[in-house]
Amino acid sequence: MHSIAPTTIVDDVADNAEEQVDASNNATEQETLDASESIPSTSPETAEGRPSKKLPAADDVHLPFARVQRIIKADKKIGIVAKDATQLIAFATEEFIKRITQTARRKATGSTIMYHDLTSAAREDEFRFLEEIFEWLPLVLEQERELQRQKMQKKPKPKKKTGDEPPEPNEDSVPAPPVIHNSDGTMTYAEDGPGDSEEEMT
Repeated sequence: MHSIAPTTIVDDVADNAEEQVDASNNATEQETLDASESIPSTSPETAEGRPSKKLPAADDVHLPFARVQRIIKADKKIGIVAKDATQLIAFATEEFIKRITQTARRKATGSTIMYHDLTSAAREDEFRFLEEIFEWLPLVLEQERELQRQKMQKKPKPKKKTGDEPPEPNEDSVPAPPVIHNSDGTMTYAEDGPGDSEEEMT
């Protein structure tokens, strides 16, 4: 009778298990490759490993392109920005606005998103960088309101004109001398001093 050493059986079982795992891994890899060929890649890289140059379509971005360019140009530190980079900035800005408003909407108790809803959204990890902006924003808004109040107080309120009031004299015109009605029905201009001759009007 043949005697088989116990270590040989364990080694054979281990080798057999490794072969099965390798075959299973190969089959899984092949299935993954087959599946990835049928599904279009969402990766921003091409086959060579370079980033693809496909940008979102202009119809996908709702922010006005000219306004985004103007905002970028407002920062004097930024040089010339290419058109496709500006389009990408507009798309990223729109995505940011969507995300923060969605987060604020989840925090909102009513149907309107309020300032405190945005500050609650800024406490999320994704928007943590906004906390310092929201700290000084009420001060800026209050300063703007105060400037508006001061402008309104300085601006004279226009008078409502009625048909009975004489028209206001033009600042550029020379004021006319007062007219005197004589007893004989004639009118004359009054001169500055007594004894001046009066000119008769017809």
